[in-house]
Amino acid sequence: MRVTALSSGSKGNAVLVESRDGALLIDAGLSARDLLARITQAGADPATIGAVLVTHEHTDHVRGLDAFVKRLDIPVYATPGTISEFLLHRKTSKRAITTRPVRAFEPFEVGGFEITPLPLSHDAREPCGYAISADGARLGYCTDTGVVPDGVRDLLAACDALVLESNHCPRMLEEGPYPALLKRR
Repeated sequence: MRVTALSSGSKGNAVLVESRDGALLIDAGLSARDLLARITQAGADPATIGAVLVTHEHTDHVRGLDAFVKRLDIPVYATPGTISEFLLHRKTSKRAITTRPVRAFEPFEVGGFEITPLPLSHDAREPCGYAISADGARLGYCTDTGVVPDGVRDLLAACDALVLESNHCPRMLEEGPYPALLKRR
């Protein structure tokens, strides 16, 4: 398995996961054009991508989702809450895209990958991370999480590699320059 961070941060998030049998994109926070260019620059063929796994509906994770999945004619996998919020607030074409709802701790398969959604703590409708297995390797992917919920820690401990980002520190939040509305959120 090969994992390539195409972009990370508040301006956009996207990670390419490749196996011998295909590839997945986790999040599509850049424009479709930028995603395709970065995938190609990483030495991968966009045509091998079988699906996009979405962690949550915030713009820095879904900015290019609509155009990207339409261009490649591939499905979007996400929790029902994430799908609902994304579809409700789409800023691009209303043309239908194929969505596949996933549920925490219920494994599913896509193109040779076995994927288990992991519930996370974030201020989104129903955020999740993923445990992804292929080619005898297991990747844990959890971003934008404040706390690791029960059951997730054990699944992550069984992974060969982890992509983690935690963005919550109660003390820094309380003492930081953020407005009260953001602190409550």
